[in-house]
Amino acid sequence: TVEQVAGAWTITKVALVMEAVVPGITAEKFDEIVKNAEAQCPVSRVLKAEISLDAKLVG
Repeated sequence: TVEQVAGAWTITKVALVMEAVVPGITAEKFDEIVKNAEAQCPVSRVLKAEISLDAKLVG
C-alpha cells in the first residue's frame, strides 16, 4: 500500500502471498521457517512498513 505520510508518498504495507512445494517438510517445520523469515526479514526493516505473509505448503 502506498499512502501519503507527512506529505511524502510512502510504502506503508506489503502483503506477500507464497505457495511452496518442499519435499519432506512437515507443516509444523514450514510454519516455523515462515515465522522466522517474517521476523528476520531485512526488507521490512528497510522499508519500515507493516508486512503480512500468507504462506501455504502445497503438494
